[in-house]
Amino acid sequence: MYLVQLGLVARTPHFNLTEVKEVAASPDAILLSKTRARVFFATPRLAAEAATRMLRELTESAFVETKFQNPDICDVYAYQATPPITAMVAGTEMACRAWYVKFTLLPEHVLLVSFHPLEQPICTARGKKVTP
Repeated sequence: MYLVQLGLVARTPHFNLTEVKEVAASPDAILLSKTRARVFFATPRLAAEAATRMLRELTESAFVETKFQNPDICDVYAYQATPPITAMVAGTEMACRAWYVKFTLLPEHVLLVSFHPLEQPICTARGKKVTP
């Protein structure tokens, strides 16, 4: 762990992104956390559409880290949406480019634990700084 923090060991996602995308492509395969994902969209349909788009466009270069949230293992990404995705922030619609994404892969689902506008700067595993 200490070597990873020093940047001496390459950090890679726990989950194969191609496999995540294959699972996510199935109807109703994307599940969104109500408190840290679904709540940022005006309707469940808009949340599902944004999540589908994000997972389709996500690349390994946006990978940040793997987190262990007992009992789940989650991969974290800093997704940059072009064009921006509309989010509900404090009751107001905002066009947001930078998104915090945290998911785990289940046997037949991708669970988006977090999918919300980036709240603070974050660095990818490749050293790119992403800002809100």
